[in-house]
Amino acid sequence: MQKINTIQVSFNISSMISEEEKLIALLSENGFDSFWQDDNILHAFINEHTLKNINLNSFLQNNFGKTAPEYTFSETEDKNWNEEWEKNYSPAIVDEKIYIHAPFHNKNHTY
Repeated sequence: MQKINTIQVSFNISSMISEEEKLIALLSENGFDSFWQDDNILHAFINEHTLKNINLNSFLQNNFGKTAPEYTFSETEDKNWNEEWEKNYSPAIVDEKIYIHAPFHNKNHTY
């Protein structure tokens, strides 16, 4: 079975005041499946095979014209990102009565 790589496309959205949501919606409709923003950079993720079917320059020009963001590509590490997020999940205590935790947290919590 051939490995399918995930590509991170980082968009500089500083020229797109108040159009970030439109960009995310359009990218979602075209195969991008997750996003995170770091200041003026929107990081969007897509598998390499889906990306090959998109002419990103034309797509951005057609939808944003002169305000189309510049972007860079990078290949991401092949790992379960949800599992990585879960590792950093902290348990929560509600009204000192309910202890919400992941299976890997200490179950014998005292208040």
